[in-house]
Amino acid sequence: MSDTTPGALIPAPGAVPPGGNSTPAPQAEQVKAAALSAEQILGAVDCRVEAVHVPEWNGTVYLREVAADVGLQLGEDMRNLPKGEQDKSLYMLLGACLCDADLRPLFKPEDWPKIHTRSPRVLLRLQVQALRLQGWPVSPHTLAGLSPEDRAALGYPDKPKVPALSPAGLEAFKAFSPEDRAALGWPDPETPEAVPAEQLEAVTGKGPAES
Repeated sequence: MSDTTPGALIPAPGAVPPGGNSTPAPQAEQVKAAALSAEQILGAVDCRVEAVHVPEWNGTVYLREVAADVGLQLGEDMRNLPKGEQDKSLYMLLGACLCDADLRPLFKPEDWPKIHTRSPRVLLRLQVQALRLQGWPVSPHTLAGLSPEDRAALGYPDKPKVPALSPAGLEAFKAFSPEDRAALGWPDPETPEAVPAEQLEAVTGKGPAES
């Protein structure tokens, strides 16, 4: 029977684990020489950046991972948007993430709303990529808004399931004319399941069915 006392689990200094090679643990002098200073840590460029080709714009844009303090404030500001203004979260996110090759933001905050004048298909695709870069979840409703081609290109081959509309939400959906539903960006104006529930709630106050 093997010895399982606590002392037996602690390898001797410089010991090699059974069946493997090991580099001896660094000495105190080596650790001291390798330690970073506060200035080096704070001066390091540690946020990721991703180059994204946008064929509709005939070029490439850069999306950056924002710093933790910026991301926390941005997330709070997006969550606190009042009803009817949730669509602002799209240009807030992209305004914070779009940057040049040197990681400098392309847009000042006062210019963020201008981003909404671009193609919704492009913006939605960039939104998904920006969310993934931050490590933030991508909602099924956001994915449902992508075209099948864009979903496949981004690695989402299947259309995600979205929450069913409540009876009140379904009645609100039916109250819109096909033309108005199409103008709101609902891809199939005859299919309630295609409606992003949070968008319906923003317009009518009636969202997904209660689980």
